[in-house]
Amino acid sequence: MMISQLLLTVLWLVPFTPDQDESRQEMRVLSIQNAEAESLNRQVIQLMGPNQVRPVVDARTNRIVLIGLPEEVERFAELVKVLDVPATQSRNVTTEVIRLQHRTPGALTRPLHGELSGSGSLVEDVARNAIVVRDEESRVAAIRSLISELDVAPGMCSIEIQALAEGAETPMSKDIQEEMLRMKLTGYGVSMTAATQTVEGEEFSVESRYENGSLDIAGWARILDGRKQIELRLKVEATDNGPWASIRSTIRIPVGQHVILGMTPHGAGKNRPLVLVVRATLP
Repeated sequence: MMISQLLLTVLWLVPFTPDQDESRQEMRVLSIQNAEAESLNRQVIQLMGPNQVRPVVDARTNRIVLIGLPEEVERFAELVKVLDVPATQSRNVTTEVIRLQHRTPGALTRPLHGELSGSGSLVEDVARNAIVVRDEESRVAAIRSLISELDVAPGMCSIEIQALAEGAETPMSKDIQEEMLRMKLTGYGVSMTAATQTVEGEEFSVESRYENGSLDIAGWARILDGRKQIELRLKVEATDNGPWASIRSTIRIPVGQHVILGMTPHGAGKNRPLVLVVRATLP
């Protein structure tokens, strides 16, 4: 059956539902590559819960035709993508819908991706405020555990990063100066200070200029140990062809205290490390 014939058949079989906005209706044809279309359709309907997508399965061509609102059609198609995998990849694999109580899916999926296996996948189900996870059972359990830690009423925290560079004239605080002397790093001063407030679990990003260029700083934070510590996943890159190698680091900072990181120079030039002083505080 040609696709055009299939669409005509679908239009004849599926009448328009009056409670939907006809002007926003979308039709999409999904070609199923690995699974059986009928079985896959049943799985997706079960995972999606109540919705207004009207799927029609063509078993002969192994296609599913969707008619519905664009956002719901997209949800259906994303779940099909997750489930339509070769049989060899589906052994010991499970799919689970994990509903969130306090946070939104978009706020959590970034840290969760680090728990997936190479063949695992996540889908944000915004309509139900849930995350659909498909992976090995042990990985799904690990993600479920991490979600239980992250899915809490979000708190605010403040992050401050000072860049200390050789030759910078602004003096640093006495405690940092003493720590720098213990590391045998002399002749340094404060080159720039970047500060931001962020919601726990949500990504933050800030760009700040220093004497020789600028730093792109991004990451996310979570509050631990009854508000005694802040775990910070941090990525810092020197832009404007700066001489410093980027860093990625996960650190735990006692609230109100600091951690010192170093950005090493590229190559064998004369530049000394750029020192970062990272502080974390709570309101």
